[in-house]
Amino acid sequence: MNLTSKEERAMGKTFMRSLMVSLMVIIGAVSFASAAVTPFARRGVSDRWVTWRVDALLHDDNRYDYREVRVKTKDKVVTLKGSVMTDYEKAHAVLVAGDIPGVKAVTDEIIVAEPVDPDIALMKRVRSEIVQDPLLKIIALDVDAKDGAVTLYGIVRDSEQKERVDELVHGIPGVKALADEILLE
Repeated sequence: MNLTSKEERAMGKTFMRSLMVSLMVIIGAVSFASAAVTPFARRGVSDRWVTWRVDALLHDDNRYDYREVRVKTKDKVVTLKGSVMTDYEKAHAVLVAGDIPGVKAVTDEIIVAEPVDPDIALMKRVRSEIVQDPLLKIIALDVDAKDGAVTLYGIVRDSEQKERVDELVHGIPGVKALADEILLE
C-alpha cells in the first residue's frame, strides 16, 4: 500500500487523537474509581468505620496493652471503656481516638487499675517508662519480669539506645536485676 506523505500525516493525526481520547477515558475512570473507594467519599465516615479504626490502632500497637479497652461510637462521639495499667496508656488511647478523621469528641471512661501480680505491674512500669522516653519512643521491646528481675528482648538502632534503656530500667523502683537480651541492628 503506497501512501502519500499527506495521507500518512492524516493517519498519524487520527492515531494521536484516538490515543489522547483513550488516555483521557482511562484517567477519568481511575480518578472516579479511586474516589469511590475512599471512606471519606461523599458521605464521610460511618460510626462503624470509626469504631473499627480506633479498635485496630489500639490493639495493633504492641507497645501497649489494650485488651481490656472497648470502643463504641455514636454520632461520631467515641466512647472508650475498660481498664489499663498506666496513666500513659489511658492518655494515649484518648489521643489515638481523637486523631481519627470525623471524630467529634472522645468520652474517656477508662480506669487505671494496678494489677494484682507485682511482676505484671513491674513489666507495665518498665514498658511505660521506655515508651515515654523520647530517645526510645520508636522502639518496641519485650519485657519479662520474675520476682523483680527484669529481662529485655528486642532490637535497637545503636549502642546509645541500648545504654539508655539499661539506665532507664535500673532507675525504676522495684527492679532488682536486669538481664539485657537486646541486640543491635
